[in-house]
Amino acid sequence: MALNIKDQRTDELARRAAELRQSGITEAVRAALERDVILLEAERDQRRKDFLAKSLNAPLLYKGDDFAKTDIARAVSPG
Repeated sequence: MALNIKDQRTDELARRAAELRQSGITEAVRAALERDVILLEAERDQRRKDFLAKSLNAPLLYKGDDFAKTDIARAVSPG
């Protein structure tokens, strides 16, 4: 399969990524797209969780570095 990059900046970025990875352009583009898909899916999943929690009037619970976003008062109060 062929991917035809028609944008100069995108071509430059793909070549630079390949150089830094010491890989071919295809592998560099694949790795970048895989990272992007993982990030976008995580963001989508978080938006879904936020929407569901708000729809159920439930507290939003976060973990790890995002724990500071947790509404502690709502999380520990009954009902």
